[in-house]
Amino acid sequence: MTDLTRDFHVSVLLPQDYDGLRDALKAAGLPADDIDQPNREFFRFVTDDGGLLGYGGYEAYGAEGLLRSVVILEQFRGWGFGLQFLKVLEDLARFNGLARLWLLTTTAEAFFAKCGYAKAERGSAPAIIRATKEFTTLCPDSAVCMVKAL
Repeated sequence: MTDLTRDFHVSVLLPQDYDGLRDALKAAGLPADDIDQPNREFFRFVTDDGGLLGYGGYEAYGAEGLLRSVVILEQFRGWGFGLQFLKVLEDLARFNGLARLWLLTTTAEAFFAKCGYAKAERGSAPAIIRATKEFTTLCPDSAVCMVKAL
């Protein structure tokens, strides 16, 4: 197996390119219905030769952010990209003025805990985060809420 974990680039995903993101999210069983709404910033992760590895993004509301799905294409899962993509997203969020990232997960609590996210009561999230579609309709009440100070 080739070590690709250091060989990727990040680019801002433009709305006209959201079909690939939407397809990848749906294939992974992740919410995709609201990706074209305001306050969202999505990114594409590609190899040096332009091969698609995955996507990730966040919603920004002042100093508060909501981490949106980090999705790695199936053939690249288990290679360590999730951790690297998350680090890039956190750095971008911090650079863009976010102080905290919130998230909801039904499957990756252990991964996010390993990356410094702490479990939080859903009701402890700021009102602006609780009002997002992800909190109100897209993720089930059983999803674990987590937060990390950037």
